[in-house]
Amino acid sequence: MLKRITSICVAFLIIMVSIPVGASGAADSELSAPQGLTVSLEGTNIIVEWQNPSDVVELAKSSYKNYIGQINYLIDWRANGGEWHYGSEIPSGKDILDCYGDISAQLCGLIYSGNGNEIISRSVVNKVITGIPYTIEISEWLKTNNLEFRIRYIYNYWDDNSGETLNQNSSFSASALIGTADPKADTSVAPAALDQGIPEVPSSIKAPIGLVSEYMTLGLRWQVPEDIKTLCDLQLYTVYAVIDWKLNNGKWNDGLKAMEDKRDMSLIKTDLHSGMDMDGYVHTYLDRAALGIPDKISLRVWLADKTYSFRVRYMLQYPGENGAKEILSPYSNTVALGGGTIAPKAPKITAPAGLNAKVTTEYGRKKISFSWVVSPGTLQVNKKFHVTTYLDYKVKGGKWLTEKGGMKAAESTTGDLRNNYYKLFEEGKTQGTISYRVFFASEYKPDTYAYSGFSNVITVDIGNGKIISTK
Repeated sequence: MLKRITSICVAFLIIMVSIPVGASGAADSELSAPQGLTVSLEGTNIIVEWQNPSDVVELAKSSYKNYIGQINYLIDWRANGGEWHYGSEIPSGKDILDCYGDISAQLCGLIYSGNGNEIISRSVVNKVITGIPYTIEISEWLKTNNLEFRIRYIYNYWDDNSGETLNQNSSFSASALIGTADPKADTSVAPAALDQGIPEVPSSIKAPIGLVSEYMTLGLRWQVPEDIKTLCDLQLYTVYAVIDWKLNNGKWNDGLKAMEDKRDMSLIKTDLHSGMDMDGYVHTYLDRAALGIPDKISLRVWLADKTYSFRVRYMLQYPGENGAKEILSPYSNTVALGGGTIAPKAPKITAPAGLNAKVTTEYGRKKISFSWVVSPGTLQVNKKFHVTTYLDYKVKGGKWLTEKGGMKAAESTTGDLRNNYYKLFEEGKTQGTISYRVFFASEYKPDTYAYSGFSNVITVDIGNGKIISTK
């Protein structure tokens, strides 16, 4: 963690040690302010985006190229109309960390660092940086609170005349507010406790929610609580899901003990973020060897007269003064798998509704972004069964993928339940029309699927990127 903070210090101080004598970077005119600030939400993160004026971009590039200086952005914020946190200008001879030692790396950085030709105009700010508790969803918190953001530049450059590094601060951008216009909370809301820009570790963590097992497979799924989502998005601490199991009425096999004693990671799951579906569920399959199941015996035969029980808990690992420290969550509910379990009936899955699409150009290629509505009934099915999303399409005059090869021939989106997807058009293809539709599927028992109906159909003209019809 400290490496991240150190890297900021190095970024600010590197000019001090590498600028050649005789370089000239005196700022002759006022530094333009950032433009077009917008704020949006994405999971447990707040997305802050802005536009860098062309003169600022050119100054950043030329200063970097000529070893003269660098331009940093600084994102300021306040809650419920209270005091701004980083409103003071950064005086010459100092960097941002000199003035604001508790600022997070998510709130400041270089707009240009010589990395290709990339200009930074976006930052992902985790909610806890702004004082929203780990356990509360941003949208829920914003019902009674608000956050306001603004951004400025600090041009740090070498001046030949004075022989010093100087700072030129731009004005702040216009601010952007999210949340209620009539906050109910105290305007003195404080940020989460920070140590060198790193949020304080929570004192406890929640257990996995609603653990279920798939019928006669080694699949488990559960819902990830808000605090674990937040910790995963924060990307500063390590979170594991630890699986315990027992056979029939035997003793529990402790996944954590197996990891610590035998270095056995087969019951430890770390992919808790990218594996989540739109409703916060994760899906994982257990290793046969970890459960003592012989390779040459089919799972159906092995499980016919045996019952496995499973439970899951989370472990948060973070640095301490004398090594790694751990916080364990309570256990989830316990589920059974195998002999004595009853085969489920096929779930009824409602088709996606209101399929819509938008065509844009990205890096020279046309991109079509889809969105649709998932019904409450399908969300309920997803709590018990693993619902997946498929995209079906056909070229004008041709057949649907599902007509040519059956339902499994459609294109799987990401292997889970979702309400959006995007697809790049085939490179070099500039004309013709393609029709799209979406459906859901669930393998509710081995090799047995339940399907929803199809959504409405979207037809797109590839040449001009226009939606021809929606029916």
